Amino acid sequence: MKVQEVMNPKVLCIKEDETISQAVERMVKNRYHQLPVVNEKIEGMIFLKDIIKVKSDLTKTGVKNIVRSVPYLEKNQDVEKAIKILIESGVRALPVVENEKIVGILSEVDILEKYFEEKSIRVKDVMNKPIVLEENSSLRKAIRIMEKNNISSLPIINWEEKLVGCINIFSFAELIAKERSRIQSFKSAKEKIDFFDNPVKNFIFQPKTCEKETPISEIKDLFRKYEEIVVVENERPIGIVKPRDILSVWRTVELTELVCIGAKKEEVESVLGRSLEKWKRMGIEKVVLMIEQIGVRKKFEGKMKVVGKNINLMVSAVEYDKIFLIRNLKEMLERKIVEERNKSMTLRRRVEKP
Repeated sequence: MKVQEVMNPKVLCIKEDETISQAVERMVKNRYHQLPVVNEKIEGMIFLKDIIKVKSDLTKTGVKNIVRSVPYLEKNQDVEKAIKILIESGVRALPVVENEKIVGILSEVDILEKYFEEKSIRVKDVMNKPIVLEENSSLRKAIRIMEKNNISSLPIINWEEKLVGCINIFSFAELIAKERSRIQSFKSAKEKIDFFDNPVKNFIFQPKTCEKETPISEIKDLFRKYEEIVVVENERPIGIVKPRDILSVWRTVELTELVCIGAKKEEVESVLGRSLEKWKRMGIEKVVLMIEQIGVRKKFEGKMKVVGKNINLMVSAVEYDKIFLIRNLKEMLERKIVEERNKSMTLRRRVEKP
């Protein structure tokens, strides 16, 4: 598939001579983290996370002062190559350029909506441990935490550590979109405190939530509307998922080598699912599956062997159905792997015991 099949041809741009305040209003209204900057040709891009760090008057500061150079994509480029460039660039979207003119934009969300087809990846496989903030903390503290950790969202919790809402970069952008001098000079009539000393609970919104076992295929289309999805367990935030997390895992997964004899590799992979990735992390380098038909009643005899550092195991079984046989071999092998790991840990404890 080519970039032009996935990209968005309708591009919202800003001119080099416009002000940052105009850019912020446009970005907040359309929920965009970035805007291409154009003159006669494309000059680069501006980003919301750079704007909130600007100290000067946004109504008088030009966009040209914060333009960043970024890689450009081509419309006839393979999507796989474009994904790699996008991930390595560290930004959420890149312009598609032809003859120095912008003809489209390709974002992480576009890729998830139109190209992502992986059904075995679950939320728990991609989520990051969230940095959270207590609801009575100040806006100033929230900004400081987000800048320090280079994040754009903060789940907000109460004294029971339960999720009460979320605050993100758009929350601050909406404030910054107002006249900066008015915000900075704002004082509470009673408390006489700076505006950014107000508690975050006054500015939170209710985020979209899911559980850790939710398939990514069920939430991937929600990112057009939601900046983040918070993973909850017993009403407490245990993870956070963004498009970048999904793409990074999806396109950097290392799998254990699979050798199949007597079965199609595709049907074996569909049964093994995420096990090949899990086994790779456990140090298993190769899985060998051998299946042969035996007897007049068309039984299938199978053997599955795993080989890796400090591990060499094999299981065997006989079944009438080939798929059931593969599934049975997988379950038998996983039980045996767990048994071997437990034995190894027990032995290690005995050796280490004084």
